[in-house]
Amino acid sequence: DIYSSLKDEKGVWQKPEMLGFCRPSSHNGCVALSADGSVLYVYNNDDGNWNLFKSKYADDKWLEPEPLGPAINTKLNETSLTISTDGKHLYFISDRKGGIGGKDIYHCVLDKDGEWEKPENMGIPINSQYDEDAVYIHPQGKILFFSSNSNKSMGGYDIFYSTLKDDGNTKSHELINNKEREV
Repeated sequence: DIYSSLKDEKGVWQKPEMLGFCRPSSHNGCVALSADGSVLYVYNNDDGNWNLFKSKYADDKWLEPEPLGPAINTKLNETSLTISTDGKHLYFISDRKGGIGGKDIYHCVLDKDGEWEKPENMGIPINSQYDEDAVYIHPQGKILFFSSNSNKSMGGYDIFYSTLKDDGNTKSHELINNKEREV
């Protein structure tokens, strides 16, 4: 379940309260918050698979989450996402058919009508034949962080990042012992 806690005027965290839309009998996971704090992105079990939803903050409460729609959600699993500061670029994790590995990172753009365009697999060198997860876009929009259990990891999931170059291509790197190494 997802809980929220507020600080009082002295800076002390108050007792956390479960968000009103959570159902204790089901699993609810918080995955991202919009830059302005008005949209909370969550994943829920949706008829046997995990899908991504958004909840808007209005009237001092989080509203019932709405699915991100068929361009994002499939009959398989979408479990993690990050959204650019301007709200126009969405990166998410899916194990949908046609990917490179088990779970891959996909990217889509918000169109002029406010709908998400068809997602594109981020491809190699970002995705591997293994699993990528826990994606996060830096607020400046130039660095994408993610975890991967690829054969370039030190074992299990390690943290990687990819930098968007000026020509629009990406360059992947791996963080190892606080030293950067090109992948």
